[in-house]
Amino acid sequence: MRLDTKEHQVSKDLHSTDAFNEHAIDLLTADVDQKSKQAKEPFILHLAHNTLHFSLHAPPDDLAKYQSCYRAVWDTIRQRRFQ
Repeated sequence: MRLDTKEHQVSKDLHSTDAFNEHAIDLLTADVDQKSKQAKEPFILHLAHNTLHFSLHAPPDDLAKYQSCYRAVWDTIRQRRFQ
């Protein structure tokens, strides 16, 4: 995994969504004045999660939670939703 020009070694069970969230929180808290708890400067944070499109890369607990829901083929699910 890379951040700017630095390469970081990550564990096999790391999910990029979690890493992106943690880094965003670090960025936000680094810019907060600890005394007033206010941001030092105005900011915009745009956090785009690309992993939402890759359900097979979800944590095992998340996959297990929805596994039975998507056992049917796409057409069957679509037909149920739009009836």
